[in-house]
Amino acid sequence: MREKLLAVCDKDERYLQGMQEYFQRKGTADFQIVTFTALEQVISYSQNKPIEILLIGENAYAEEAENVRAGKIYLLSENGHNVNAEYPVITKFQSMAGIFAQIMEEYAQDISCSGASVRNRKRTKLVSFYSPDRADAQTATALAAGQMLSNAGSKTLYLNLRAFAGFEELLHTEFEADVTDYFYFVLQYADKALYKLESMRKTLGELHYLPPALDYADLLQITEQQWEQAIDVLLDSGHYEVILLDLSEICQGFYSLLARSDKIVFLQGDSRQSQAMKMQYQKLLEARGAVKITDKTCYSTLPENWEKECCNYERLAATRLGELMKRELWDIRGRGAVNGEI
Repeated sequence: MREKLLAVCDKDERYLQGMQEYFQRKGTADFQIVTFTALEQVISYSQNKPIEILLIGENAYAEEAENVRAGKIYLLSENGHNVNAEYPVITKFQSMAGIFAQIMEEYAQDISCSGASVRNRKRTKLVSFYSPDRADAQTATALAAGQMLSNAGSKTLYLNLRAFAGFEELLHTEFEADVTDYFYFVLQYADKALYKLESMRKTLGELHYLPPALDYADLLQITEQQWEQAIDVLLDSGHYEVILLDLSEICQGFYSLLARSDKIVFLQGDSRQSQAMKMQYQKLLEARGAVKITDKTCYSTLPENWEKECCNYERLAATRLGELMKRELWDIRGRGAVNGEI
């Protein structure tokens, strides 16, 4: 299917250049961006190629904008005020990431707007990280793997499904929505899941992630069938090459998610308790007849004093955890990997 057109019209050529460079570098869901410096150009262009979304700056706006063949029109307002009640407003002078997130949120919520098309048919790989007793190591290792894969060119999404991730404190930020908001949206509007994801996703370097749940009770309320449905949407979208699950038992679809994974990284320490937990995990899988899960589980022993290298969550790929994941996940690399190596 062809990409939808996202047109930007503004008299400030430097602004247009910056926006186009950002969108081309970061990607725009299934949209192709085109830019114009005059409204007349947009009107003429749209007669042959209908535009899905038009962003028009106040300096280029005129009543003739109604002649543009566009599904949605947004005004780029310099002061954030609505100069025309007919069109919703996007604040012009904010980060490009903020502009795109706002557009995608508006677009996803609009029932009149069409759903996303599948961009490629290559199967997305699903990797789960699980450790019954090393919660902090599990998250650090999963993030190290995600950064390592994304740095190598494999488009990767990280999802933290633990009860208390602590990301706002660790990353010195605040989140307005979290992963459960995304999942509940997907269950109602699966065809617009990509736009909702684009409006919510954050980045750690090149790695994409959704904010973890603020209240783990929200994760508990998602049924096993709903987990499967939501993960199906992500895997079938073709938007990512690898999806990493930082998994915990609070997910009702815990065993189902493990079974569907291409690989399961089970982190283990050297202590007697850690080894005992590993044996219980193995016995439990055997009792459940979960041969698929057993065959896909790789047991990774944590490097000594790994904690000393992992104070900075934005540079985990360069630690020994990153090196460990490079060895463990060589077969998960996507098409972005160069010369067969991560």
